[in-house]
Amino acid sequence: MAEISSFEGFSKDTISFLNDTVNNNSKEWLNDNRNRYEKVLVHPMKQLFNELAPTISSIDPQIDIEPRVGRTISKIFRDVRFSSNKSPLRANMWLVFKPRGSVSLFTPSFYFDISYDKWSYGMGFYSATPGYMRMFRDKLLAEPEPFLKSVAVVDSKLELNAENYKRPPVKHYPETLNSKQIQELSPWLMKKSFYWSCSKEHNKELFSADLITILSSDFITLGDVYNYLVKLE
Repeated sequence: MAEISSFEGFSKDTISFLNDTVNNNSKEWLNDNRNRYEKVLVHPMKQLFNELAPTISSIDPQIDIEPRVGRTISKIFRDVRFSSNKSPLRANMWLVFKPRGSVSLFTPSFYFDISYDKWSYGMGFYSATPGYMRMFRDKLLAEPEPFLKSVAVVDSKLELNAENYKRPPVKHYPETLNSKQIQELSPWLMKKSFYWSCSKEHNKELFSADLITILSSDFITLGDVYNYLVKLE
């Protein structure tokens, strides 16, 4: 059962702790600061997660809304097995809202991230699979208008981040599309993976309950695009 939440913003010690992980990056240091870690980072992240859960459930009831470190909230320990950076601790922490049983790397997901120098949030793919993007292109060519309408709203509020194919993966367009639709669709058909984000320096919203309103509002704005993407299969 989710714990009672009363998120009032992150504290200045949250940022101090994240800065300290940069300068004291060891398991021993974390063990000595475990209580502080739980108090200033894990606890408020769980509170924020719980506050956002009703908004997320209204977008998609299939999204996992249990705040669990290692599943919907990141661990502070990094996986260094395949990385040249062997520092054991992260200098950031994030939460992710994704459909139950899915892998957030490959599935459209909502996220919030706080680090020692900024905070950010958004929705999209971390790294979409070729198969997923193939389904996206097929649906986009068959039903372009719902997607184009929803992204027009999103693009006015959040920044699009994307990786493109080197060569166009679509060479022939359905006869049902007119020239205007083809022109609008072409950039999206080139996308290999993409997500929308908003990144900010530490400001007063981060340290207040206003953060809930900001995230909830923009997650709702992203809701139509999310549902278009998540229902490809």
